[in-house]
Amino acid sequence: MSRQRRYDASYKSLFHSPLMVQHLIRCFCPDPVLYAIDFSTLAPLPNELITKALGKRHTDCVWQVQTHTGQRMCVLIEFQRTPHPHMALRTCVYSGLLYETLLAHRLIPSEQSLWPPVLCIVLYHGDRHWHASTRLHDRIWRPQRGLLTPAMLQHRHLLLDINRDVPHNISDLNNLVTILMRF
Repeated sequence: MSRQRRYDASYKSLFHSPLMVQHLIRCFCPDPVLYAIDFSTLAPLPNELITKALGKRHTDCVWQVQTHTGQRMCVLIEFQRTPHPHMALRTCVYSGLLYETLLAHRLIPSEQSLWPPVLCIVLYHGDRHWHASTRLHDRIWRPQRGLLTPAMLQHRHLLLDINRDVPHNISDLNNLVTILMRF
């Protein structure tokens, strides 16, 4: 097994636990919307995404969770040891395939007007500095007058650099992710 796959396997194993996912979100995501999450509802979703042409793509971890008001959302987590210049495209594709999978398995009704949002988190644990954009539209040429801007994809993932991003509560030894970061 390659070194990259060993690292991915260890992170997949760690974040197979709802408690680790909860601590990851609490550690790195101070957004008020995320404070509304009812972490007792965290449930894994299949990480195998099937394309309409029956191709398979695998994400590292996918979870669904509800807010305290009953709204659902999905959390897609990717683990990276090396910077990837096209990660924004990859997480965008995974998000689209996740919606197709949820529709195909009737986990969201096709007639439902609003689908659950997908929070894409890239947990980067490499040595080099990450230079790639986290926004897909940064990779797309835009005409000078912005005529196509409203029609462009606006996907973005949240990059968490475990070696450089110091969360606001790094001294919190009750948070498993902060303990992991201290190692």
